[in-house]
Amino acid sequence: MSKFWLKIAVLGVVVVGVVVAVSIFSSSEPAKKVEKPKTFYDVIREDDKRLRAEPEVRQPRRKRLSREEAAELAQQPQELTAEQRFQAEKLFEMALFERKKARLPAMTYKRMVQYCRQIIKSFPNSAEAAKARRMLAEVPAHKRKRYNITNEELGL
Repeated sequence: MSKFWLKIAVLGVVVVGVVVAVSIFSSSEPAKKVEKPKTFYDVIREDDKRLRAEPEVRQPRRKRLSREEAAELAQQPQELTAEQRFQAEKLFEMALFERKKARLPAMTYKRMVQYCRQIIKSFPNSAEAAKARRMLAEVPAHKRKRYNITNEELGL
């Protein structure tokens, strides 16, 4: 009787081995690499990298400009004093922190929008103002309506 169960066990192992071998060698597709889902901290790191990047400098167009457009192009990015630069950077860091908090459930973008508006109002032609506009542009559309974010604030 014990030989019978031993034969059944050996036969089962052989069948499982054959099934595994067939599945390995018959697969014509290479094994797909499964991407690890992004965590909250991965998203925050990507946001920091993207939002802290220096703004792009746009080249003026080569066509005839109206007076308003010429006056707008005449406004070069303003040079800030050390104190103004410190203040602008401080406001930007606070806005960035509030943006991180706003991505959590039950939190709002309200304070981030307030800090960005303060940067744009106080230092309109600075690099921090461009970064603040970029940050405002990344607020979801339904939240933009809630906080009355205008195209002028977005730089459009």
